[in-house]
Amino acid sequence: MDTNRTLEKTNSQLITYSNQRGALYNKYKSKIIHNPCLGRTLVSFQANKEAQFSWFKYREGFSEKLVTYLIETLKPKPGALLDPFSGIGTSLFTTSDLNWQTIGIELLPVGVFSIEAKINARTVDVEALIPFLYEDAHYYS
Repeated sequence: MDTNRTLEKTNSQLITYSNQRGALYNKYKSKIIHNPCLGRTLVSFQANKEAQFSWFKYREGFSEKLVTYLIETLKPKPGALLDPFSGIGTSLFTTSDLNWQTIGIELLPVGVFSIEAKINARTVDVEALIPFLYEDAHYYS
């Protein structure tokens, strides 16, 4: 297949996709509500550098702030959260901190490793580490 035919095929696929997307938008636009609170800094994992779980960049991740916002806005009573695509565990750890029981499923080894590392990091006694991290530990205690 030559380059021009490939480009034509790709363009026709894009047009078809664009039409389908437009039709889907038109079908549900009366149900779409714009929430100005859901800006990039709330939704995007990458825009939340200060969050406690941001030490591992995960492209598909979303922010701890978003999970907290949804729980606080929707006000469900603490219960159980099942996250069948846990990624690096942001929703699991955030809801656990809000007194929820959590169950996560993740198949990608990088996600499993990250979740296990976070679980292990939570067991570390930071105060006990200070003398080993700083020569002048008495200034930090």
